[in-house]
Amino acid sequence: MTQQLDSFFQGFELSRKLGTQALTNFEKIVTLHLDHTQDFVDRASQQLKAACAERSIGQEPAQWAEAFQDGLRSSIEMTRDAMLAATDYQAASLRLLQDQAAQLQKLISSSLNEQLAVAKAAAAAGEKRVGKSASTVHKLAA
Repeated sequence: MTQQLDSFFQGFELSRKLGTQALTNFEKIVTLHLDHTQDFVDRASQQLKAACAERSIGQEPAQWAEAFQDGLRSSIEMTRDAMLAATDYQAASLRLLQDQAAQLQKLISSSLNEQLAVAKAAAAAGEKRVGKSASTVHKLAA
């Protein structure tokens, strides 16, 4: 009976650890998302302010072609920067998810190893008392 309670409480402890880890990981992902979004908005607003301050649309039709080319260059630069920011965010989020997956793998692996040790001990104790065969012990351990 004690072994069953130990197994139950180990499962309960694993659930608690996984819940804590999930909340921590969610907080990290949201923080990463907000930080990258804020950086992107800051950079884009600075570029837009600079583009608006530098450009004055001429009243003469001869100046319109140059103003159009300047606007097009600014648009291309802003698009390039937006794509770079998106790529940086994706790379950072993938690294974070990979780190989180490794942490969860370690947590689950250690918990399963603990439960396997308990199962092996229970199987060994049961074999001594009842005289079960080795194959039954292996089935219980698995």
